[in-house]
Amino acid sequence: MKDEMIFEVGTLARCNRNCPDPSPLPKSVRGLRENSKCYRLQDFATLGCGHMDCHWVFASDNPNIDFGK
Repeated sequence: MKDEMIFEVGTLARCNRNCPDPSPLPKSVRGLRENSKCYRLQDFATLGCGHMDCHWVFASDNPNIDFGK
């Protein structure tokens, strides 16, 4: 399993503040594995909901990305 990944611009991320829909990342961001289904981003990014935070990237939102299962 990959413990760290770089998620490219456009990767769908979920807001850290429980907004309902994922948004594309506006920049490349490094993420650390939280569990087998998601990574916690390690840099601030502003998503489409307007929130700037260290968000989450989930495998279920990005089936085209190899999460190293």
